[in-house]
Amino acid sequence: MIQIKPLRGIAKISGKFFTYAFVGCMAYSCASIPKLSKESKQTIKQVLNEPLPEVVKGETGYAMNDGNKIWFEKVPSKSQIKGTLLLIMGNGQDALSWPPDFISNFTKAGYEVIRHDHRGTGLSEYGEKWKKKNPYTLTDMADDAIAILDTLNIKKTNIVGVSMGGMIAQIIALEHPERTETLTSIMSSGDVMDPELPPMSDEVLPKMISAVLNHGFSEAKRDRSNDKSFRKEY
Repeated sequence: MIQIKPLRGIAKISGKFFTYAFVGCMAYSCASIPKLSKESKQTIKQVLNEPLPEVVKGETGYAMNDGNKIWFEKVPSKSQIKGTLLLIMGNGQDALSWPPDFISNFTKAGYEVIRHDHRGTGLSEYGEKWKKKNPYTLTDMADDAIAILDTLNIKKTNIVGVSMGGMIAQIIALEHPERTETLTSIMSSGDVMDPELPPMSDEVLPKMISAVLNHGFSEAKRDRSNDKSFRKEY
């Protein structure tokens, strides 16, 4: 006949062991976070003491789509207008994630640039009735972009999407070809599990694994990528 008490004792001891092991691992992880370099501390101090840069310089407004207010900015061209460029950012990112130099290269080349905050991010809003059981889709977010074009009376545009933004851009091109001049999809896919997608470069993968092993998973450790030695190595 099975002895219940010994089994309970073993389970209790095992539970304590795993609890202590977990706490120990967490403590080690926190203790092993490297300190900021003097250069990084000086940079942070300098940035905090400087006035905030003017990051929004174009025409701003809101487009309405299905009860959602979508914030956008239209940055004017710095030369004779050749066309319009719509930028669509990835998941969890807002319009300000686009680097200023990236935008200025297009405005200097004669393009007016439009960027916007996805619904629920930045200055954009989402419907009060939104629930996890009734989520919005990438098609809904593509319609947000079309609503911006309608608000600005833009018939056709060049589209650049990054990551999830590339997926949204593909939906726009497929469902609204008459509004799409060109499509550029950056580090994106219609299906990330597509077996026909080329694998990661044999040169890049070992470096990524090495970076994780050397600098850890935590954000504080990843911040070391700002150090010159890290940039030089990778």
